[in-house]
Amino acid sequence: MMVPLPTMFATSSSQLRRRHPLYLTLFGLACWVIAYTFVWDNDAPLLASPEEDTELLRHYHRQLDTAFLNYKQASSTLSSSSAQFEARRLDLSSDSSILSSTCPSISAEAVAKSRILGNTERWHRVVEKMKGPNGDEVVKIAVLGGSVPAGHECASTENVPDHKCAWPSQLETMLRQSSLHNVEIMNLAHGGTPSSTGITQIMELVEYDAIIIQWTANDDNVNRFYGNDAEKIKPHFETLVRTALALPKNPAVIIFESFGTRESEPRAESVHYAIASVYDLPVVSARAAFWQLEEFHAEISVPRKLGNFGGRNIMHMKAIWHQRFACLMYGNWIQESESVLDMSSWIDAANREPAFGGTTLECKESFSASAFSNTLENSPSYVDGWSYYADVPEKYGFISNSTNSTLSFDVAPEKGMNNQLYIHYLRSYSPEWGTAHIEVLGGSSELILDSHTDEHESQLAEIKMKLGGSDDPYKVTIRNIQGKVKIVELFLYSCKQD
Repeated sequence: MMVPLPTMFATSSSQLRRRHPLYLTLFGLACWVIAYTFVWDNDAPLLASPEEDTELLRHYHRQLDTAFLNYKQASSTLSSSSAQFEARRLDLSSDSSILSSTCPSISAEAVAKSRILGNTERWHRVVEKMKGPNGDEVVKIAVLGGSVPAGHECASTENVPDHKCAWPSQLETMLRQSSLHNVEIMNLAHGGTPSSTGITQIMELVEYDAIIIQWTANDDNVNRFYGNDAEKIKPHFETLVRTALALPKNPAVIIFESFGTRESEPRAESVHYAIASVYDLPVVSARAAFWQLEEFHAEISVPRKLGNFGGRNIMHMKAIWHQRFACLMYGNWIQESESVLDMSSWIDAANREPAFGGTTLECKESFSASAFSNTLENSPSYVDGWSYYADVPEKYGFISNSTNSTLSFDVAPEKGMNNQLYIHYLRSYSPEWGTAHIEVLGGSSELILDSHTDEHESQLAEIKMKLGGSDDPYKVTIRNIQGKVKIVELFLYSCKQD
């Protein structure tokens, strides 16, 4: 018996139809590739003809094969499970009027093409709560990701902060003006981070009703973060998803794929989709809605060349594209608010067994110091030669430029727990960036932190150190060896033993 795999919304007939799961898988694959035929023309995507679709399917057979292997690997873990899958083709007539009044630049067809339907039961519960009267408990939505959802290079004027220009802020405004008004969106995205660093954020989201994950661009940078092996994304992303699903409020987890890098095959999106298909998570794909032709690129800010890593570019969008992203997500929330599809009897994603080497972390924060939450500045137990400041606007951290300067933190692990120390630091490409020695007194652990990279980019990097239980706090000491070193975050999480 087969657990349902996600399928894609289409644009006609509102009937609910029963389909064979293999048919749905192949149908979803076809839609995923056909979506690449979209062209941007005066704010409206153009649909390709059936003949063009056929030719493009032949042209992209390699991408189909790759995607099918991901599906096959994901579905192989589900052979002993059962559920009757009900597919629907959405009648967009009512959605079109709502969408056009708020987002005239986005067509209902684009919204429909963007959506891959997973188990939306959690999402639907959140939507119903958002319809509550003013004064009810506010629905809290967290957005996690890198520089794209953070809004890097979005604003064209210094008077508008990037996070206010970014699509999460615009989405919040749109929702508050709709029937889904009872909402607060927190943009927790940090530039220069891959999804593998998100676990320290996920474990803190105990009060959130929904979590939107958008790490397409940085996870596409497989060479930089994953040793040019996309398979290494899977256990990290699966752990991220499983830990999010297990949070106390049983939040809805929605994956929102952005454009990523300019490649014929979106590597990160394919990997994310493999995990999403196992856990039956809703996916919204901007790639599926807007095909990347010259007309498309003309409206995006000039791509920055990020060094020699396969000739790929990461694109930071202008404000107009953040508005379109907000509209794309807004349209999906409105569609979900009108859905009558009952998925309450489906297997909840949190009850699935791990398929890609990930796990569910049940942890508590034993120590936290972060420049992003303004808790790093006063956290060290000893400072000599380090200064806390922003070396670029709004990018704070403890920074040292002098040899033998010392920064220490006292962290207290818990007995009988798996204690994991996380240190996030900046790596960059200019010659000034150097190295530091990290030592944990009492834990017999030490290593070298290297802040320099040959890649022409600046990104957060992560060091993880496992600590045992102790009656006394461990002293974590960071000593500058040479050059510039910047510490951005330091956490200690105490987790249940496996």
